[in-house]
Amino acid sequence: MLPYIPGQRWISDAENDLGLGTILTCDMRSVTVLFPAPGETRVYSTKSAPLTRVAFGAGDQVESHEGWLLTVSEVEEQQGLLTYIGLHSDGRLAELPESHLSNHIRFQKAKDRLLTGQIDRNDWFNLRYQTLLNAGQQATAPIQGLSGARMALIPHQLYIANTVASRYAPRVLLADEVGLGKTVEAGLILHQQLLSGRAERVLIVVPESLQNQWLVEMLRRFNLQFSLYDYERAAQYPGQNAFEQAQLIICSLELLTDHPELHQQAVAAQWDMLVVDEAHHLEWSETAPSAAYQCIEALAAETGGLLLLTATPEQLGKSSHFARLRLLDPERYNDFAQFEQEEQQYQPIAEALEALDQDTLSAKQTKAISALLPETDAQALLALLQQSDADEAQKLSARSQLQSQLLDRHGTGRVLFRNTRDTVKGFKARQLHRHALEVPEVYEVAFSVPELATQLTPEQYEYQNDWCDHDPRFHWLLDHLEQNKGDKTLLICHSATSAMALSEALKVDTGIHAPAFHEGLSILERDRAAAWFADHEAGPPVLICSEIGSEGRNFQFARHLVLFDLPANPDLLEQRIGRLDRIGQQHDIQIHVPYFEGTGQQVLLDWYDQGLAAFTAPCPAASALFAEFGDLLKSQISSADIDALQGLMQATTERREVLNAAMHAGRDRLLERNACRPYEAQQLVAAIAEQDQPEPLQNWLESALDMFGVNIDETSSSSWHLTPGEHMMNSDLPGLDDEEGFSMTTQRPVALVREDLQFFTWEHPFVRALQDQIIAGGLGNNAVSLFKTKALPEGTLLLEVLASIRCSAPKHLHIGRYLPPTTLRFLLDVRGNDLGAKVSFESLSPKLSKLKRAIARDVVKLRQEQIRSLVDKAEELANDHLPTVVEAAQLKMQSLLYPELERIKALKEVNPSIREIEVRALELEYLAVAQAIENARVYIEGIRVIVTN
Repeated sequence: MLPYIPGQRWISDAENDLGLGTILTCDMRSVTVLFPAPGETRVYSTKSAPLTRVAFGAGDQVESHEGWLLTVSEVEEQQGLLTYIGLHSDGRLAELPESHLSNHIRFQKAKDRLLTGQIDRNDWFNLRYQTLLNAGQQATAPIQGLSGARMALIPHQLYIANTVASRYAPRVLLADEVGLGKTVEAGLILHQQLLSGRAERVLIVVPESLQNQWLVEMLRRFNLQFSLYDYERAAQYPGQNAFEQAQLIICSLELLTDHPELHQQAVAAQWDMLVVDEAHHLEWSETAPSAAYQCIEALAAETGGLLLLTATPEQLGKSSHFARLRLLDPERYNDFAQFEQEEQQYQPIAEALEALDQDTLSAKQTKAISALLPETDAQALLALLQQSDADEAQKLSARSQLQSQLLDRHGTGRVLFRNTRDTVKGFKARQLHRHALEVPEVYEVAFSVPELATQLTPEQYEYQNDWCDHDPRFHWLLDHLEQNKGDKTLLICHSATSAMALSEALKVDTGIHAPAFHEGLSILERDRAAAWFADHEAGPPVLICSEIGSEGRNFQFARHLVLFDLPANPDLLEQRIGRLDRIGQQHDIQIHVPYFEGTGQQVLLDWYDQGLAAFTAPCPAASALFAEFGDLLKSQISSADIDALQGLMQATTERREVLNAAMHAGRDRLLERNACRPYEAQQLVAAIAEQDQPEPLQNWLESALDMFGVNIDETSSSSWHLTPGEHMMNSDLPGLDDEEGFSMTTQRPVALVREDLQFFTWEHPFVRALQDQIIAGGLGNNAVSLFKTKALPEGTLLLEVLASIRCSAPKHLHIGRYLPPTTLRFLLDVRGNDLGAKVSFESLSPKLSKLKRAIARDVVKLRQEQIRSLVDKAEELANDHLPTVVEAAQLKMQSLLYPELERIKALKEVNPSIREIEVRALELEYLAVAQAIENARVYIEGIRVIVTN
């Protein structure tokens, strides 16, 4: 009798994506099979056809070609063809001949694949189990979204990102001082929001000069692929909303202000997050807000989350600072006078916080804290601190809770995060070098003109192409470069014309090709110039930047900063110095100011140096001092009145000390407390450092890449190069769509110095795609193994079953925090007894050996009924665990979400910065999570048949 009968349904072991095939003809030599789903026919040798008979059993659910489902109760066979009898999906009794089975049936479930002979390797089964465990661990990790960035583990950045990203639609101002990493903080927040599902559509609006920097930074550090939009890109979608054609977009502020129709499209595109860099450029007054401010205001009103970034929140005065807070929450910040009044209350709060740092509170301190926190729970905590017999651990907890309530309920700490160099250590010293020069004859006329711009940039007065030949500052620059040949120097001057003239003069006089870095260059040209300057071997010793061209750029690898002229605003001075004075700077920063004696240049230099002390450290009061003394200073600069400067200098110094002291006593102390709580920040660092151990990820990767047929070449002790193998599985693994592949490392220190390597963590898109394909796909979800042992009779059957308890829920609920994919393992004997607790996976797996596939299929066929029965038993055991797992998840959810819900409700009563939408979102989240957990179900993830020998 022939092994194949026309009308039978078989699947191809070699091409199981063809779906169900139907036997057309068969003779002694060959069998012809039609696969109706793709419309393809295959002819195989009868003796070696890679085919497996499809046969379902009682309890299976099968689909007809008409789309209805049948739950099989019995199977009849006539002349080699099967007929399935059972309950129709509408509840009636029905029959389904195998010829009427759906052609599109895919065998992904473990039991289906096992019983149809699609048997996998032992090592694949082992990998699947390890992947399930890893996924569960990552889902519960408190650092999810924070550990995958290519960055040093800097506590204050991690703390801010973790605090902000955990909120629903966060709206905050990131205002760390220059060099403390606001872009990294924003990227971390975006990464966590996108990974957790809290955000899907993000728009980043930046000055035109910073577009490419943000694009590269988001990809290089966070593996976030943004689309860069300019007018040409937007014009590719006529008749459509261009901003709806991508999920993650970066565009310039100028694009939106210059093209009202594109601004309208952006407003209508419904974003989850809006990020605005250099937000101090958004000028505002109650009567005449700027076009840029109105542009962002319209976007912010239609967007849930908003991140504003600026290193100088009060650069344009307190009213402008208020205006940016107004963008974050127009209901909370709607009265400037009230805002000013609130700021006066910061000092008592800061004093209360410091009092709680002490072991005991005086009666006066207790009374002050009681007035600030009149709520019942706070009063109970204060009473606890007064009890002499209270446990020290309880007192410590009480002090911590009271401090948290003070920080939560007062001031702008919830919406404004500002770290300063006083609190973030590790910065190098700043050393000023003054280089006094005589006024050349060619500039005497220019310095006689009492105008500020002319005093500061005399080369621009009646501009001449050859001014460098006569300017002593240029000749000083030549000497400086000659004396510091091994160092990198960044030169900043006010205008692009001066930068280009200096660049050309250097090339003519010395042969040095120093690029001019200015706003007239395209973004690509600027990036190339910056990359060339960064090359320590082949790059030029100096880069010449204009004021605007250098904004937002980081050149901390340079050691010398030359201020060819001085900016008229102290915040611009700090921004210039901040190009070098950043985290990661390895050397003390040498600041050089060549200036002309007896001119307005000396007046301004003296005021910055002596009055503000702005060269040795940032001056927090600089904006306020400039607003107070700016007009008098400008008049003295214009007149170059050196003698009159002394009185201004003394007044500025005295006022600076008063303002800095007041800021430190009030607002700055309060903000610094809230911007980084050291203990919590260090816990985040420690958790990420623990997960950074490369061995677990590397071991898992080796197995997974081998399973998918990816080639691994070890290029060093810390890096691999991955390329698609000749027989690589058809998969969507990012980066392997061409033969070149890519190089990677799992070690953070290596990734920080080798930007040519991708940094693999459990959060990397490639790793997550690999995990998803293993878990969601069928590969590795069954195996048949031989267990050589004398403890059991030969031929004894054991069944190892992997089950998971999980629930389907919207991604933004982040359900894994409460109910991670819970993997259960059972090892059943023929009587259904579970031996899993006695025989661990780790001890059993190394003792198992593979069976030839043909023998494995025979084992499954002969023991099919036993296998079905034991799988049902395993599912029953898993369902016994379900109530316990669900109850634990509900309790965890209540312990995490309910206190937060109650806290935010109470907080809203005393702190108007809490928005109603936040409270409502948390209430809805609480109800949705509870419902999702109740819908948790058991899924069979893997079955391994073990036969003893």
